[in-house]
Amino acid sequence: MNPQAQAVFDFWFAGANAPRREWFQKDDVFDREIAQRFGDEIAQALEGGLQQWDADGPQAALARILLLDQFCRNV
Repeated sequence: MNPQAQAVFDFWFAGANAPRREWFQKDDVFDREIAQRFGDEIAQALEGGLQQWDADGPQAALARILLLDQFCRNV
């Protein structure tokens, strides 16, 4: 997986074997961290970029989906 996709994947799942609290509760600190760390990637994905991640395998494709869906909601 490419390093950008890996960073998104690792951040979201953070080694969690169970759902994280942040997935279900509003957390302004968590939301700001997403915006700071992944704002550029979110913008690229929204402009139609990062589609090459889909070819990097299912985890990279999921990372792009996280950017387009969940990270946009948080930001």
